[in-house]
Amino acid sequence: IKHWFLYLKLFSTATDKLPCYEKTVWRGLKGIDLVSKYKVNDEFTWWGISSCSINCSTLENEQFMGKTGPRTAFQIQCKNKKNISGIRKTDDCDRNRI
Repeated sequence: IKHWFLYLKLFSTATDKLPCYEKTVWRGLKGIDLVSKYKVNDEFTWWGISSCSINCSTLENEQFMGKTGPRTAFQIQCKNKKNISGIRKTDDCDRNRI
């Protein structure tokens, strides 16, 4: 894991320079049903760095969660959201990093 330290330091330093927002974002997982692990309205801390969307409807895109098959959607109340839509090279302009 030591070989990742410089990259993680660079990533952390760069994202620290972006403003923080408190906002609701959505994260979808395709191919896995986590309803037995996470009940509706359960609260927990999301510790990881994840790509999310500010629009729930974005999750219906097959690139993300899709509309069929096993899947799980998380509604996340962010306290330290970083909006990276202006620095990403993608057509999905509402992507964010939490």
